[in-house]
Amino acid sequence: MRKITTVRRLVLTALSGSLFVNAGAARAETTNVLDLSAGLGFSTNPNTGNNSSGSGFGRISAYGTHSWRNERTTASIHGFVENTLYWNNHHGSQSIFTVGANTAFTASPTVSLYGNLDFFGDIAGQLSNRLISVPSGPPVTDPNNPLPPPSTAPDIFGFRGHQYRLSGQGGASIRSSELSTITLTAGAGHTWYTGNPHADYTTYHGSVGYSRQISERTSIGPTVYLVYQDFQGGDATTIINPALSANTRLSDTVTASGAVGVIVVNQDFAGHNDSSVSPSFSASICGHGVLSSICAHVAHDAQSAINDRVLNSTSRGAVTTTADLSYYRQLSASGTLQATLYATHYSSSSSLLNQDLKSTYASAVLGYDRGIGHRLFAGITGGVRKVFQTGPDPSVDFNANIYLRYRIGDLK
Repeated sequence: MRKITTVRRLVLTALSGSLFVNAGAARAETTNVLDLSAGLGFSTNPNTGNNSSGSGFGRISAYGTHSWRNERTTASIHGFVENTLYWNNHHGSQSIFTVGANTAFTASPTVSLYGNLDFFGDIAGQLSNRLISVPSGPPVTDPNNPLPPPSTAPDIFGFRGHQYRLSGQGGASIRSSELSTITLTAGAGHTWYTGNPHADYTTYHGSVGYSRQISERTSIGPTVYLVYQDFQGGDATTIINPALSANTRLSDTVTASGAVGVIVVNQDFAGHNDSSVSPSFSASICGHGVLSSICAHVAHDAQSAINDRVLNSTSRGAVTTTADLSYYRQLSASGTLQATLYATHYSSSSSLLNQDLKSTYASAVLGYDRGIGHRLFAGITGGVRKVFQTGPDPSVDFNANIYLRYRIGDLK
């Protein structure tokens, strides 16, 4: 218990600064959850390869979170790890994981600070085809947090091996007047792969935004996003994305946001420099009820920019169009239903190569979970994944898993 308390204070001091010490005088409310799961299932194409075969498997996983809040600070640490043993020796044993920490701190009546740190390890995009946790109620996101949630979106190149990504970002929301707010964000991330160190790259990003409240429910204003991707071998991509953004609360339970702008991509590739300009857009809508929640999002902008490593590992920058939907429903006192849909389209062009490079990945997963005891639960998940690419497309992956889950810690 003493070790947990020490780690908690160190994490919050690093993310929120010394001001947290004063805020910590108030008694914090804490939540602790640890889910241990074991299951059996099958997958028709686990690694989404052209010549991959299907296999049954045994799977164990663990998900844990520790969160706390007081009058000025909310923070949490969380982690998920999974190991799957495929009965087909061609696939063997495979592990994926994601861990992270985040915090929000009210420094003063006009200044709020945010931060998060995340690390994940993936293979063949499997993290995007998982229901990582089973919440006890509809998940709710903080509409006032200017930081986008961390992404586990796979690079298409990542399907050829293990992919790891370490990222962190911080931000500030400054109320400059009674009706206006300034937001600042900055962050960096590094992605690397097993078996090919030449595919590694580092991304730096930041944004400056201004928002003015034009009604009780709606605000609007400009934002400029900057992204710099540094690839191996001296190649680089710079992305500038000015956009006009709007946020509104359609009702007490429904929020929506959107943005339109221009995205300018400049690439230094193999000693050649070229630029492209295209429209940018994003839109999202979320509804939260007592028993259910649903969120949908689509984007083609700097925040969805990602590397696409193709053409024998040459370095290319790519802007993606992404769409996702998440749904949660509490069916009964002990039964829940979850679903996620995700799709991303990668597009990269270069006058040096005189061709456009495109690829698309789609994933969907549906899960049902039901309590069968005080802390024991049983469930089933089913998923489907598909890659569309230049040349032969890999076979679709159909997968399913039945499991038992035991919860340690808080049930609500």
